[in-house]
Amino acid sequence: MYEAKCSFLMREKMSQLTNDDKKVLKEHYRPIVHMRRQFEAGKLVLVFGTGLTQPLGIPGWNKLNDMIASDSRVLGCGMLGRPTAEKIHEFLDTAGKKRIRTQILGPGPEETFTTQKLYEHFKRKQSKKLVERHTPIFVDAKVYYEWKTIVRDQLYKRATKETAILGKHAYLRDFLPIIQNTPLTITFNLDDVIEATLYHTGPREGRGYETVTDIRVLPRRKSAVIYHPNGYIPRESMEENTQEIVLSESEFANRMAELSSGQYSSLLHTLSRNTCLFIGLSLRDGILKNLLKQSAMIAPGNYHYYVDYCDGRSKPRPCAEDYKSIRASNFDTYNLITLCMNDAQISLLGKMIRCGFEEPERMWTHDEFGHAAEAAGVADTDLSYYIVGAIGAGKSTCVSFLRSLTTFDEWFERRKSVLAKNWTKLSPEERKEADDWIAGQFKQKNLELLDKKCCISISDRCPLDPISFTDPKEWSEKAKSLLQKIDPERVKSGHVIFLWHDPALLALRAARTEKRDYDEESLKQLQDSMQKAYDMRGVTRVDCRFLSFYEVMKSVCRIIHMSDEYEPADIHARLEDIRKGEVVANDLFQS
Repeated sequence: MYEAKCSFLMREKMSQLTNDDKKVLKEHYRPIVHMRRQFEAGKLVLVFGTGLTQPLGIPGWNKLNDMIASDSRVLGCGMLGRPTAEKIHEFLDTAGKKRIRTQILGPGPEETFTTQKLYEHFKRKQSKKLVERHTPIFVDAKVYYEWKTIVRDQLYKRATKETAILGKHAYLRDFLPIIQNTPLTITFNLDDVIEATLYHTGPREGRGYETVTDIRVLPRRKSAVIYHPNGYIPRESMEENTQEIVLSESEFANRMAELSSGQYSSLLHTLSRNTCLFIGLSLRDGILKNLLKQSAMIAPGNYHYYVDYCDGRSKPRPCAEDYKSIRASNFDTYNLITLCMNDAQISLLGKMIRCGFEEPERMWTHDEFGHAAEAAGVADTDLSYYIVGAIGAGKSTCVSFLRSLTTFDEWFERRKSVLAKNWTKLSPEERKEADDWIAGQFKQKNLELLDKKCCISISDRCPLDPISFTDPKEWSEKAKSLLQKIDPERVKSGHVIFLWHDPALLALRAARTEKRDYDEESLKQLQDSMQKAYDMRGVTRVDCRFLSFYEVMKSVCRIIHMSDEYEPADIHARLEDIRKGEVVANDLFQS
């Protein structure tokens, strides 16, 4: 009865998938698989910009400057540095409309610099009225408070009412369960749209959220903590808990100077230790770009997701070649994986990440998600990668920097001391001890890998590795033994990333460890042996000889995140071929 009910619910959920939904799922299944796992682990951080709130009547920066300049308390339109209507009209009469308008208006001054000029203009006017009756410190405080009042008034002048936000917004509802169930959400906006939405969405504990403007302050809540790096201006002034907003040129300059210390160092730590999804943000922000670049250098294996908003009207989707160039540029420079999406697609992304589709309580299990992806034409949502290479190739170091994914270390238990010796010098008893222990370790790892559903898993070493540490005449027997001890029915398939190095460098690295018994010649033979064993489909070789570690990580991550198709190597079939004697390696280890 229970199974029948589950089957019915699954069919019902499948029927909710439109053709557009299936298209999005097929194009972005890897990011969705990754973010689902990170959400489940409490390691997903949503990061929002003004693109989230502009549809709700909250002005973007340029528009906010215009509104502040037009405020009767400021009257600073002359500070905007834009041509008069008469000048525009004069030029439009003498030449083509679009070309000349662009030339006259130009790119305009930086938004922060414009805000700075407006503030200085307002401050000068107000100071003249107050300076005779108050001290300079009091005047500055009074002027700044009145300035924030103006910013608040203009920020919410045309804003959607709190109770109507969810009904009007295209996708915010779909991200609320993520916000409510993750430790931290970051918004670079000054407004209270997220807080207001959480407050009016039950059930909740207290107000349902906690707002912080300094990430160094330990929050009281374990989830639904909203961090405003640029400050916070709520609709109700009594709700305000910050004295500083980052809106003008001088304030941004101060924050840029704090990038290596203070709360921006804490924000950098957050970026380098979590997977972030950026929505409604532009990559024009110098602070954000600096933080992303530093994060990419600190954690070269940690990648984030950036939604490039393309609604087909205000911003059309780029052509295929341009899209590839944009993705490659953001990937290489900022460790960003770019997702080109419109409102409906962002909405679907939120539903899929949070494991729910139509209602939060009707959750998608990993099996159900797998069926949905299969219906969309996705061959596999269980993406396994094996990092292999000779001793000293950097496998373990590489895997250690990929822990935002599901990783498996080289061994599950403390390694045997016998493994430090060169395998060619082991006695028969030592060889049996090593082989039995290694096979047992691969059996445990294989069981774990087969148990994982809908994830991107990275394994240090592959069950084919022991073949390379064997005399070619004994390959067939070793393959037979491995199959019997690991799993006679199924050894987990996965794409193999082969780290190829200069044997002289491998020997130098080995000399610094307990593996110093391996010299250059033995490591060359070992690497050649591995290449023979892995001469099959589903294997990508990374030539590391002339690459820095950062470049090696970039190459590995490009294979994992950016390759067009996931092509797993059939490890079980390869072991069977070796067992049958169909893989000949007699040309190896010749003196």
